[in-house]
Amino acid sequence: MGICHYIHATKNIKTLRELGLVDSISIGIIPKMGRIDNLNFLTPKGAKLLRENTEVDEIQHPSNPNNFFSNDFIHRINTLDCWISFDLWAKSKGFEVDFVDTYFLKNGAIKKEGLQSRTRLILDDGKHYEPDLIARYTDTENKRHLFILELYNDISATRPTKSLKKNLKGIVSGSATEKYNHDKGYRVLAVFEKGNVMENTIKNIQGEADFANMKPFFLFKTLGNIERFGENWSDRDFDFVSL
Repeated sequence: MGICHYIHATKNIKTLRELGLVDSISIGIIPKMGRIDNLNFLTPKGAKLLRENTEVDEIQHPSNPNNFFSNDFIHRINTLDCWISFDLWAKSKGFEVDFVDTYFLKNGAIKKEGLQSRTRLILDDGKHYEPDLIARYTDTENKRHLFILELYNDISATRPTKSLKKNLKGIVSGSATEKYNHDKGYRVLAVFEKGNVMENTIKNIQGEADFANMKPFFLFKTLGNIERFGENWSDRDFDFVSL
């Protein structure tokens, strides 16, 4: 995020924990990945301090840290990596980030109608789907750009292919354009942890007639290259394009 060196951040987090402003969860060891860094998050005390002393519009903290994650820790962290990379890229270009919604940010209340993901989109048949991240930015020419980002940690192309088909239905039905009052088309950015899964997914949709005229709307990249967020996205024909 460009705030400070990792070592200094670790020391600062320790101090914040000692002051009761931050708490953490130890994830431990994940097979084939080794030991994972602790997850740090705001306490109610830390959130209150920020509300009273900053101009941050929205400050979130978990109401029940024990239920903060189910089984998608790595997926959430990777989604945050994409979010940070997008934010840094947009700022480096002088673009304005209008909003960022993710699947783990919720609307509603548990005791009423229940919590719903902010990214929930409704299709023409009444069914819904929840992309991993939806964001919009305004460029230096005052043009607005909306995109959906889907992150795939899969080991095969089966689920990513089905997911992109659902996103195709969403584009055709205008689900995201209607929800976000966006008067133009948008792109689906598909990010893959594994390069071979990305290649196989692209080959799968190459054989789908429904994707024939949708080449500009679907772009692909591996997670390892997400730091260069605006560059080197692959289209359906494996040609590289920039955002």
